[in-house]
Amino acid sequence: MNADQFRGRLEEILGRFEELLGLAIGSRPLIERGRIALALGVARAKFGDVKEAVRKRHELDLSHAAVQHDDPERAFLIRTTVWRALDYLPPRRRAVVVMYELEGLSMASIASLLGINAITVRWHLSRGRRELARRLRPQLGEIDEQPQNSLAERRPASSRSSAP
Repeated sequence: MNADQFRGRLEEILGRFEELLGLAIGSRPLIERGRIALALGVARAKFGDVKEAVRKRHELDLSHAAVQHDDPERAFLIRTTVWRALDYLPPRRRAVVVMYELEGLSMASIASLLGINAITVRWHLSRGRRELARRLRPQLGEIDEQPQNSLAERRPASSRSSAP
């Protein structure tokens, strides 16, 4: 059991306890707070389950470059770099990105698992991709063996003409 699974199960239990306590004493705010804690605990535990399954698979095709070069060291560097970047995302956003991009779940399935709307899943996915791209762009550039040339440098000299 990883830390997310443990924390999620604990939050789930505490949320149920708080909800029951609210029901027993008739406190509506306590009931609502317990339900929110319960939902967050369930989501965190599910995220932990997904994260654990993904880590066990180790079949992450995160870069076309790693596949093209068939270099296990390069693939490992890319995989660890991406996982480090994923760790910076907020838990729900990370769960959405992992479930969609790595596990291949549909947005509807993710929405159902996390108890949120499909539009919210799409929003988290969009924001998560942007944040990952922002974090990974400089790091993956260091992993590349060959410097990437600009578009102008890659075009043949004959196609580079001065402005009319």
